[in-house]
Amino acid sequence: MHLENNGMFLAAIPNEGTVLWKLGWKLTTGIEFRLKYGLGYGKLMEYEHLNTANEIEDVLSYFFRTIKCKVFGLSKKFAFYRFYHCEKPELDKCKSYLDQIK
Repeated sequence: MHLENNGMFLAAIPNEGTVLWKLGWKLTTGIEFRLKYGLGYGKLMEYEHLNTANEIEDVLSYFFRTIKCKVFGLSKKFAFYRFYHCEKPELDKCKSYLDQIK
């Protein structure tokens, strides 16, 4: 295991699964991709963004006792990105999970 009791996990993620995130890529990268390659960007996003931001938050909440979230936007429902600062890992849960996937 690589995370210690006093360790922290920091991550910035796209706010996948929300209207603003979808509009953001459809009206920027999506248009550019279609003009350049003649293909829809949505299919690529399906393979690249497997989980929503809420699903990722649920996983973080399972493995950490303290979670702080800041958003680049107005709220979790209306933002482009989320930043997570997680502390106090549940090391027993982490070890149990790792043992299950071996």
